[in-house]
Amino acid sequence: MRLANALAWARSARDRVREIEPGWKPRPSLTETVEGEIRALEAAAREADARYHELTRSDPRFGIGGNQGPALSEPPASPRRSEPPGIIEAYRYVTGMPQVEQGGRAPSSSGTVAYIDLDGTPVIGVNSNAPGYTTGDEALARVLRSELIDNFPDVMSTTNLGQYPNDAAFHAEANALLRAAQVYGGKLGGREIEMRTDRLLCDSCGILLPRIGLQLGNPTVRIIDGTGALWILRDGIWIRRGLP
Repeated sequence: MRLANALAWARSARDRVREIEPGWKPRPSLTETVEGEIRALEAAAREADARYHELTRSDPRFGIGGNQGPALSEPPASPRRSEPPGIIEAYRYVTGMPQVEQGGRAPSSSGTVAYIDLDGTPVIGVNSNAPGYTTGDEALARVLRSELIDNFPDVMSTTNLGQYPNDAAFHAEANALLRAAQVYGGKLGGREIEMRTDRLLCDSCGILLPRIGLQLGNPTVRIIDGTGALWILRDGIWIRRGLP
């Protein structure tokens, strides 16, 4: 969340300067850790604020008598919990995953990032070939897939375990729900959960996510996908299916 806030501040400050000086760039910084990324982004934001003040302090078009006050040395407000799109963008930024254009219709090679705020606990979900997906995630997904085959043999592939729609057990949406369930002993029964994803839900997820919900205790799950469409599942079915 701190990284997302720093990223938003740096971009806002940079864009404000570029409205006056289009080619301006902050000094490059080398970073090796998330803390390094945060410090570098905050330094870039402060540099942009200082440059904006320098460009506008003597220009009467900016403020009364050109008085802009001192350059900002910290974010305009205390760091707050970032909005889900900012957290998802920050995750992609720090892990090197390609960014997804607004609209969520990126190629499958871009992967998917899902986000749940679980009673104040941030939960990120990613697909099985994305940075951050662990051997523990894979083990949970394999158990889930096996349970789904036992309980829903009419919709699951029982011959080629890795094919459609079984692959949904290894997608970001299922990963986020599995990780969230671990916070509460493996089940999410009785909970209302809102998930944000940065890509369109795939056909496999359209088939399996309601059944995955049943396996995890039958929570009510609202999903806002990368196109802005709202999906709601409960009782093993879609109550609302991909409507804007």
